[in-house]
Amino acid sequence: MSRFRRCAQARTFRGRRLRLGGRASYIAAALYPDYVRAAVLIGGYTIQDTLASPQPAAPEIERALWYQWYFNTERGRAGLAANRRSFWRLLWQLSSPTWHFSDETYNRTAASFDNPDFVDVVIHSFRHRNGNASGEVRFLPMERQLAGRPKIQSPVIILHGADDGIARPPADSPADHQAGGPPRSPGRRPLPAARKTGRRLVGASGAAGRTLK
Repeated sequence: MSRFRRCAQARTFRGRRLRLGGRASYIAAALYPDYVRAAVLIGGYTIQDTLASPQPAAPEIERALWYQWYFNTERGRAGLAANRRSFWRLLWQLSSPTWHFSDETYNRTAASFDNPDFVDVVIHSFRHRNGNASGEVRFLPMERQLAGRPKIQSPVIILHGADDGIARPPADSPADHQAGGPPRSPGRRPLPAARKTGRRLVGASGAAGRTLK
């Protein structure tokens, strides 16, 4: 983050990211508050305690996360390597059942699945969070900080997909309170339609930034 900031010649950032990139943005916002001017969190506060033993969730949640347990097996690694585009398309459909995306839209992202390290990165991420793969020793001090679930101090908007087929938005989330930011933060918003996500996301990021003005 420090190197990127210098290269970009920027003092602060407003962050909006999804999935693994989203978690990296949340970590940056929590550990380097002077760098992050505002944040839009997709799916809530997702910073994990990777040092503690994973605890089971309710059965219906465990069922929805089947792909995570699949990736913790060698069959899962082989399955992702053999079917990376069709596999991730299925996850898109399960995550956003009301979003009828085109092949063109999907293929713009799917090209990244051909990266030679794609399978290794995905498998390690899902195994590390479940205690089945080691992290890098140089990041252990940071992992200890994150284990405390640090609060994000920047202005924050939390977006939950109302039609999310994997992680339904809860009525309230204690974890999301860790992303409270200053009292005038815009708050937490479920999105009723996936096709509007991009437009609302850009608008939400702007709103988070305007709270500072």
